[in-house]
Order: sequence, then C-alpha cells, then structure tokens
Amino acid sequence: AARAAGAPDGAIQVIDEPNIPLLEKLMADERVDLIVATGGPSVVKAAYRSGNPAIGVGPGNAPVLVDDTADIRLAAKRIVASKNFDNSILCTNESTVLAFTSIADKLLEAMKAEKAHICSKEETDKLRRLLFTEQGFNVAMIGKDASVIAEAAGFRAAGARILVTPVDLVQPEEKLVREKLCPVLAFAKVQTIDQAISCARSMMRKSGKGHSAAIHSKNETNIMAYAAAV
Repeated sequence: AARAAGAPDGAIQVIDEPNIPLLEKLMADERVDLIVATGGPSVVKAAYRSGNPAIGVGPGNAPVLVDDTADIRLAAKRIVASKNFDNSILCTNESTVLAFTSIADKLLEAMKAEKAHICSKEETDKLRRLLFTEQGFNVAMIGKDASVIAEAAGFRAAGARILVTPVDLVQPEEKLVREKLCPVLAFAKVQTIDQAISCARSMMRKSGKGHSAAIHSKNETNIMAYAAAV
C-alpha cells in the first residue's frame, strides 16, 4: 500500500521475531534519527538508553471532563465518535467520563442519541466481571464491537457503538476506570472542578499518568486548572 502511494521500496520494515537485544542494537545505530517507542516499559526504557532521540509512551487511561459550560450535544457526539473509532484500541481514547452533576443526565441522553448503550447496574457488574479477570484485562475483548462484548457479558446491545458503565468510585480499585482497549466507557458524576481533578489524578495512579486527557468546556479557568493538574 505504501509503495502504491509512492513511498520508496523498503520504507516500512518489520522484524518478524523481535527481542530486546536486537531492538537495542537497532535503536542505537547511528543512522537512526528518531525512535517512537510503545508497547511496554522495557521497550520504552531501551529507547531512552539508546543514545538517539526518542519519544516513549506507556499505558494510557484518559479521563475526559465535561463541565457545565460545555456544548453537551457536541461533547457527546465527539466522545462517542472517539471511543467508537477502531473500537477503542488506541491508548489515547477516553477511558472515563467525569461529568458535572448538573449536566450529567443531559450528557447521558445526548450520548444515547449517538447510539451509546447506557448500562444498568446489573449490566455494569457483568461487564466488570467479563473485562477484568485474575490475570488482568481480558485480551479476548480488545477491539471487539460493543454488541459482541455485551453478548459475551450476557446482555444485548444491538446497534450500540459504545457501552457506557456508570460508576460511583473513581479510583484504581474500581476496575472499570482503568484502561480498556475496547468500546467500554466508564461514567462518573463530579460536583466541582476540584473534585474532577482529584478523580482524574486518582484513576491515573495505576496507569496513564502523564499520558492523555480531554476536557469539554468553555471556562478557561477550568481548562487551565485541569490541564496543569492532569
């Protein structure tokens, strides 16, 4: 595909059986201009040790804040579209919505209009059990359609683009506010910008610190405070 678009032959190459010593040798080569490393702490650390310019990134877990000044319909449209894109296999995708209580129900209704399935408590419990096992995240669910995940959990969500799981706790102990590489989005209510920041920082304790975050707001003070803290 690259050649058909005019790229030189060999511009994209793949190592069939990668290992850390081989990658370290490759990344340390003086002909390397820039390394972009993802895929785990060991690879990222190897990239930074290489002596060449490197950009490394670990696991994501992005909180998205929607405050009481946001365009609710547009925020819902963008959040659902982002979480649905490629069935959320991207680590930058939203993991948990932090919605101001005063607009939370309106936001849920707007998301429902964008074909988000708002899960009941029972459905949320079923998804928590399906997605998080004793070994960690259930990798069989990575990148699956929302309807397929719902069926695997034991309920129906035909035509849904994403599944939204309301939660009360926004801390790593609540498994649903961890990174989920599938179209499942946690949803929590917050009272103030300070509580939102506290929740965002708390959920990122386990993973996602320094990675990605989003905010839908017209309040510059909230935007700056959230960006600086998260």
